[in-house]
Amino acid sequence: MCMQQREKIAVAFHGDIPVKKLKGKNAFVELPKYSARYEFVSDYGFENFRKELRFKPEYVTEAYTNLKSLKSSYYKEYDDVVFVGMHYRGTDFIPHIKDYLHDKFEGPPTYEYYNKAMSFFQEKYEKIIFVLITIDKDWLDKNRIGFKKDVNLAINPFQSEKIKDFVLLSHCNHSIISFGSYSSTAALFAGGTTFVYDLGVPLNMPAPILAMGLASRMPNWHLLK
Repeated sequence: MCMQQREKIAVAFHGDIPVKKLKGKNAFVELPKYSARYEFVSDYGFENFRKELRFKPEYVTEAYTNLKSLKSSYYKEYDDVVFVGMHYRGTDFIPHIKDYLHDKFEGPPTYEYYNKAMSFFQEKYEKIIFVLITIDKDWLDKNRIGFKKDVNLAINPFQSEKIKDFVLLSHCNHSIISFGSYSSTAALFAGGTTFVYDLGVPLNMPAPILAMGLASRMPNWHLLK
C-alpha cells in the first residue's frame, strides 16, 4: 500500500498559520526554530489555555506547602502575604540571544533591574515575599550582593527540580522575569502584575522576544530596563 506524502507548509518567523490553506489537505505546518507566537496566547486568552495545561496535584500541593513555609519564616501572622516570583534565565540562553541580536544586545539584566521592580511592589503591598529562582550560579554570585536589603528575599529557597520550581513560580501572585518561555509561561499562570526585562529591540525582529511581545499586549505586563 502506497502512503500519500504529506505536503509541508512552512510558516515564516512572524507569519500567520494559513488555516484556510490547510483545510482539506493532508499537510503539516513547519514552524521556524524557537517560534513563539505571543499573539495567539493573548488573542485566545490564557484562561482557555489553563483548561488544557494543568499541573499534577502533587506538584501543586508541594508548591503550597513551600509557600506556607516561607510565610512562617518571615511573618508570625501571615494573612494577606503577597508572593512575587522572580526568575533569571541565563546560562546557555545568553549566547542564544547574542546570536540573534549581536551588538544590539546590551547584556542581561542585573540586580538593578530586579531592585526597580521590587520597589514597585514594596510601595503597593505591606506584607511581601520575593522568591528568586535561577540556575545561573555565576550570574547569582555577581549580583547577590547588590539586591535590596530592605526586602524579604528568598533565593532558590528549596532544593528542587525544574518542574517544581516552575509550579512554585506559577503559584505566586506577581512576577519579575527576564526572558524566555519558562518564566513567561509561569508568569501567565501566576496572573497579576508582571515586569519584563526590556531588550530594547523591535518586536518584528527575529529574536527571543516572547516576554516582550506579551508585555506589549497584556494589560498587566510592563517592560522595564
